[in-house]
Amino acid sequence: AADNLKVGMTLTFVYDYNFIITVIMAHLDLMKHFNSTIRERFGDPILPIENPHANLSTMEVITRECGANAVNAMIASQDLILNHRVNAIAGDFYFGSCESAGGLAAANQVPHIAMCVGDTLGDRVRYPYTFRNGA
Repeated sequence: AADNLKVGMTLTFVYDYNFIITVIMAHLDLMKHFNSTIRERFGDPILPIENPHANLSTMEVITRECGANAVNAMIASQDLILNHRVNAIAGDFYFGSCESAGGLAAANQVPHIAMCVGDTLGDRVRYPYTFRNGA
């Protein structure tokens, strides 16, 4: 449905497993708010959300591997935005990939959560839709 929350993730080969496991665990914790069977089996949410929006119950995570390559990150981000109509993009750990994804996100007005560091990404003119999550 058009109301579903879709999050696209660009992944590097090195960090795939940790990143995917983190997303699965966060998604499971989120689903505890909507599915009593999951809540009974795994316990209360670790991160409780007061009155979560119903669209969160149908969140879909779509991943694309980009191999720490800026061109591949742009191709992956373009696929997620244009073909899968994601509401946001998260990733990657490499700066060049973050810049590529951030530029494409800005051009398409899609929020981008960058998992890398770099002063350039703080430029609100060039990357108005990028939010940094890196240390």
